Amino acid sequence: MPRSVLSYPLQVRDRRVLVPIGVPCPYRCGYCYAPEIEPSAPIDPASIVDAVHTLDPSSFDVIQLGYDGDPVASLGAMRALLPGLAATGRHINVSTKARISERAAAVLASAHQATGAGVSLNVSMSCWDSAAVLEAGTPHPQSRLDGARDLLASAGVPFVVALRPILPKVGDDEVAQIISGARDAGATGLVTGPLYATEDEAELMEPGLVISEHRHATAVGWSPLPLERVRILDDDRVARIRAMAEGLGVRHFTNNAQALSEMMRHE
Repeated sequence: MPRSVLSYPLQVRDRRVLVPIGVPCPYRCGYCYAPEIEPSAPIDPASIVDAVHTLDPSSFDVIQLGYDGDPVASLGAMRALLPGLAATGRHINVSTKARISERAAAVLASAHQATGAGVSLNVSMSCWDSAAVLEAGTPHPQSRLDGARDLLASAGVPFVVALRPILPKVGDDEVAQIISGARDAGATGLVTGPLYATEDEAELMEPGLVISEHRHATAVGWSPLPLERVRILDDDRVARIRAMAEGLGVRHFTNNAQALSEMMRHE
């Protein structure tokens, strides 16, 4: 398949640069907006690495990989990108819903050593028993946690479990399973975040569940391309999840910056 070149500037926010994997995500989670920002054709990894190296190196401390697809599920693309990204000497944070295979673990472990600032993982899941329906094609959440646990044990790569987005109609029983799984796998903690829905999707939510300063469509903060959604977050439920997590001895983070700070502190 012909490859394209990166056609838009990379964003640096809060000392983090958002870097695409450049390959469409193989998963089709029912709540995800990635299909709207993923590339129509694979992006040449060299053009992505070149774009990172043209940035002012003093402007960022972290490379966040995986907003437009799944790096671990697209192992060839990740393998092509990580050496060049590691050469920046910056911490690399990889988001994934995939199971960490032995081959993926070897690639991540190599980058963890090469960068000098380490690699960390966000192991994403928004449900447990409902994953077969809501996160179509993804490995079971327990399998994702098992792979991250093994990588932590073998190479010291830390991870958080990203309960993002919090789905209004996924019950606390499934959330409790996620938190227990995170604890048992040795996760640094649990990070939560909002659901971004279209206005039509938001109208289908139960009354009272849409609790946000932005009831109408607003720009999705970490999308590199223009994208508007209704931000849906129940603050009372976040407080309840925090209490559930703390009751099980799991640290709760309300954003990725907090989670990254804690993971990097132990590098």
